[in-house]
Amino acid sequence: MLLHGAGGGFRSFAPQVETLASLGFRAVAWNMPGYGLSPPIEPYGFKGLAESCIALIEALAPEGGAEPVALVGHGLGGMVAQEVALRRPDLVRQLVLVATAAAVAPGDAYSRHAAQGLGWLDEGRDMTAIAEALLPQLVSPRALPAGVQLARHVLTQVHAATWRRALQALSGFDRRAALGHIHVPTLLVAGAQDTVAPPAVLQGMAAAVSGARCVSWPMPATCRTWSGRTSSTSCCWSFCATPGRGCIEQATVGRRLTRLQDLPPPSFGYTYWEYTSPAPN
Repeated sequence: MLLHGAGGGFRSFAPQVETLASLGFRAVAWNMPGYGLSPPIEPYGFKGLAESCIALIEALAPEGGAEPVALVGHGLGGMVAQEVALRRPDLVRQLVLVATAAAVAPGDAYSRHAAQGLGWLDEGRDMTAIAEALLPQLVSPRALPAGVQLARHVLTQVHAATWRRALQALSGFDRRAALGHIHVPTLLVAGAQDTVAPPAVLQGMAAAVSGARCVSWPMPATCRTWSGRTSSTSCCWSFCATPGRGCIEQATVGRRLTRLQDLPPPSFGYTYWEYTSPAPN
């Protein structure tokens, strides 16, 4: 299950969902509360976001009951993933944390990033203008144009009120003291040029989580512009499929993929994007 950042949505992970499904995994990317067609929550904080994620995991589980999943979180989604792993470790088999942090403290890079975004909102800028100002700060000149276009589209679709509440929620996050209680196989992914979540932050988290490892990529990871079978997507897949790391079960792969999107299941109300691999005829 893939959890997007504050400026994302389920389409942020569209290339990864398709690629992972083509490799035989059931892959789901959600819209956090307040994003897309997913209803907002009150109060808007990490407890509620984690509970919403838990509800989705349980709702998508087979009839026999919820099974642990590989949880991939980017940015704000990485913080939600930490919260889920700490609150319901029985539901998390593996953890992949991308361009995130264990805390947002006054004056640090994440705090400055949030303050900048809130300042733009206070100035009355719309999300299109914010995307034009923000993406050059987060995207490497080497990023794939299609990935940049996807990131821009996704950010412009975020409701301004939701982005404000998401940025405000960051200031209350601090799970540094609890990292030692995460006991599932954990991979942290950093971008070498990332100024919001620099490698040192992810490396420090890896040192605090038993058995965790951290990898770094040449481009910033703050604005995820992976596309198709890139090295970072392959790294995630390899981690999830490596024996001894709580390997997730692979589904039967068919010859074609069926895409489901913008589905508001009445039992839990969150929209998600899923590629399923049907068994061959």
